[in-house]
Amino acid sequence: MDGRIGFEVTRRVDNDGGGMIHSEVRMGEAVLMIASSDPGYETPRLTGWSTGQGLYLLVDDVESCYSGAVALGDWR
Repeated sequence: MDGRIGFEVTRRVDNDGGGMIHSEVRMGEAVLMIASSDPGYETPRLTGWSTGQGLYLLVDDVESCYSGAVALGDWR
């Protein structure tokens, strides 16, 4: 496994410094939109037991997935 977990990058928008502002990845029918934290953005207050934000992804081999992602280096 190479750390990419099987998603294909279908769109990526970078800022002038080369950092990612927005990207979209796809695996089959699943599409994830990923955005950076813009300066001045305020994370909404937590409600109840909510974490406020997050993503859970089920993979077959966590250690291999993690090692592959680390091996890819700094993706920013």
